[in-house]
Amino acid sequence: MRIPIVHAIEEDDFSRCGGDVYARGHIRNIARAVGIDPEPLVERYDGDHGGRPAPTPAAPLFEAERIRSEPRRPNWTAAMVAAIVAVVGFVGFTLFNGGDDKPSNTAQVAEGSTPDKTAAKPTTTKPADPEPVPSESAIAAAPGTR
Repeated sequence: MRIPIVHAIEEDDFSRCGGDVYARGHIRNIARAVGIDPEPLVERYDGDHGGRPAPTPAAPLFEAERIRSEPRRPNWTAAMVAAIVAVVGFVGFTLFNGGDDKPSNTAQVAEGSTPDKTAAKPTTTKPADPEPVPSESAIAAAPGTR
């Protein structure tokens, strides 16, 4: 606490305290510093200077009307990212795994020379039909063969 305020309080000049609330606080601090009970001194100050002000009721809270947000448009960013990832994944899968399944005809033409004109044409022969061989159980089961 500043010394000029203490001197002003000793002369009953509470104008330097900054208001009634601060004056009560300064009186309490001085009383505690000298080792006496501050409450009788604060009551005497209140009696000499009009007492404590009556508590004022709290003002009702101002409740503003809620701001209604405009309807939100759908966020297509996530869908676009998912589509791009799917396309990149499909292309990558096709490039890395698609070439192993079937041979490429263009590679054979590029690597080989032109076909010989004297090469024999492949012939297609029909395989002979195998004759069924009767089994013994079928003969035994046939009627009238005994």
